[in-house]
Amino acid sequence: MKVFIKLINQNQVINIFADDEEKGVYLNDKLVEVDAKYFVGRVAVITSSWNEKMIDNSKVDGISYKVKLVKGEREKVFEGKNMFPKNYDEFDSLIGEVLD
Repeated sequence: MKVFIKLINQNQVINIFADDEEKGVYLNDKLVEVDAKYFVGRVAVITSSWNEKMIDNSKVDGISYKVKLVKGEREKVFEGKNMFPKNYDEFDSLIGEVLD
């Protein structure tokens, strides 16, 4: 399975790519020493209860996210802007492991 993540806030854009058949995770095209199989598995579990779209357009600035899971020909996409699933903090913590 492959995972594509894009996070956008007022100051930056973060792109993360991981393939569970590769060694590491890519943060803005740079290899990070994070177990890709573990990372992809955690993203899949965390997002399994998410709604596909959670958007609040009432705020101009804020945080946007897009998570795309690809397995073979199947694709699942989750998008959000200024609204977050209940377990987003778990996702944020996982992303923090890549950013460290």
